[in-house]
Amino acid sequence: NKLAMASTVFEDELLLIPPLDSLTWLQGSSQDILAAKSSGASVSLCLLIQPNCPGCHENALPLLNELYNGLRQQRGSTSSPTSAVDSIYVVSTAFEDFEYNTIDSAKKLVEQQELVGIAKSTLGSSSSKYYKRLAMPFAHDSVVPAMQATPDLKATALQAIRFKVQDELRLRNPYVSRAQLNLFLEQVNESMLPQQLARYFWQVRAGGTPTWVLHGTAT
Repeated sequence: NKLAMASTVFEDELLLIPPLDSLTWLQGSSQDILAAKSSGASVSLCLLIQPNCPGCHENALPLLNELYNGLRQQRGSTSSPTSAVDSIYVVSTAFEDFEYNTIDSAKKLVEQQELVGIAKSTLGSSSSKYYKRLAMPFAHDSVVPAMQATPDLKATALQAIRFKVQDELRLRNPYVSRAQLNLFLEQVNESMLPQQLARYFWQVRAGGTPTWVLHGTAT
């Protein structure tokens, strides 16, 4: 699928984002990302959030709203575009607190600016204190119970966990040997998977939320 192009490079490994039309679009559509540039490759900025994430609402989404409004103003200007980004969108995902980070919570956020869970208890019931209603394309990740996930998705999540473990070990000990790393990495197995798996989140190896993903999109 041409919507799935490189998102980032991790230790010389090219990562692919999932097809954008595999997401559930609550506002706008994958075609809005494609239509941002009429030909050739374009650059898209995605913000990966969880409805239950206070930092997403207090810091990341206000910044994204500013970036998106600036991009829209520039598009309406007669001057030559100067932005390196052609499109901006949000993906609501879930890697924890699955009772709150649902598609229903994402819909309430988009339609009513309603907050849930920890975000609600920390910031209040509405996101309106921190940013105006979101106008950019907004999707919810493809989330399935881990027991029902495909072998490919499980393998993707396990690989992401291995990289996270590797990073944490290297931060604690920059001189850790490959043999020591391998001992820890061999212990990563399906018992470490969360009860639900979100495709976009694990495929881009997000360490949490908010996560910014800059990627190419071919038309």
